[in-house]
Amino acid sequence: MKTLTRIYQWFENSVMVLLLAALLLLCFGQVGGRLLANSGFESGDEIIYHLVLWTGLWGAILATRQKEHITIDIVSRFVSGRKRHLIQAITNAFSAGICSILLYASIHFIRDEMIYNDRRIIGLPLWIWQIIIPYAFTTMSLRFLIHTAQDLRLAGRSESEISS
Repeated sequence: MKTLTRIYQWFENSVMVLLLAALLLLCFGQVGGRLLANSGFESGDEIIYHLVLWTGLWGAILATRQKEHITIDIVSRFVSGRKRHLIQAITNAFSAGICSILLYASIHFIRDEMIYNDRRIIGLPLWIWQIIIPYAFTTMSLRFLIHTAQDLRLAGRSESEISS
């Protein structure tokens, strides 16, 4: 199981590197093309917009994996041990719920794009460029649920077990 986890983490990290590289190359290509030839790559701006979407959501996926996501949690800074883990479990469960609601909305959004929007970017339907949205919210929901279970398990331990 640890080997599969490492392979998947390597995959996630590699995708982020590729997204950032593609975004940088395309941005520099667009700017260079406009400066030197007074034109850029056709559909380049739209691709850049979607690469920014992919990069941002992929970064959120990585952040939730490492528990480095943005949190607005003042209370857990003032408590420790079991109480802190219980508060973290509650906030993780809440985050999983919010991500699940956004997952539901994103599925309907993609479905509507598939039905009603016939726009294409370099030959691909627009919804293909947006498929990261439900994937990201699925992944983040599952990770928040895993974090919730881990924190509940730690909240159920005695203070001496937690500190060791």
